Amino acid sequence: MNFMETIEKAFMEGYATSDLNITTMFLCAGFTALISLYICLIYKRYNKNSFFDRSFHLALFGLSIITAMVILTIQSNIVVSLGMVGALSIVRFRTAIKNPMDLVFLFWSISVGIVCGAGYAMIAVIGSIIMTIGIVVFSIMPGEKESMILVVNSSEFNEEAIIKIVKNYCRS
Repeated sequence: MNFMETIEKAFMEGYATSDLNITTMFLCAGFTALISLYICLIYKRYNKNSFFDRSFHLALFGLSIITAMVILTIQSNIVVSLGMVGALSIVRFRTAIKNPMDLVFLFWSISVGIVCGAGYAMIAVIGSIIMTIGIVVFSIMPGEKESMILVVNSSEFNEEAIIKIVKNYCRS
């Protein structure tokens, strides 16, 4: 079996039942990384936040890879799985998620890691396509007006002049 056949077999049939070896780990990490990059691209395109946060993209990518590696390890050894469950049960996240869509993308990223780590990359691809369709459909539907932030950098503060300019160029 050549390299391309190995990749196709792992993608279509999964690799959960195979022995944990370096090829399996790289296939799992590769599939997960590709889908994670796709999630990051969709997030960047449809994100409604005012400011771009590079660290959130890194979190989306990293969560998928880390979750996939943990799931890959857990399925290969019962002792390791019990140790990881114990270790992960003490982790507490303190960052408040302000935008519900950010939470959706975080769960999507974690789910891709779980599914790819379990050896079902095709399910992650199908789920990602369905998520993308849903995000695109809901983003083109008319909704409420979004808030915008105006940042004014000026050496002199002239409130009346700023308000006049804003009224001339903004509808609300």
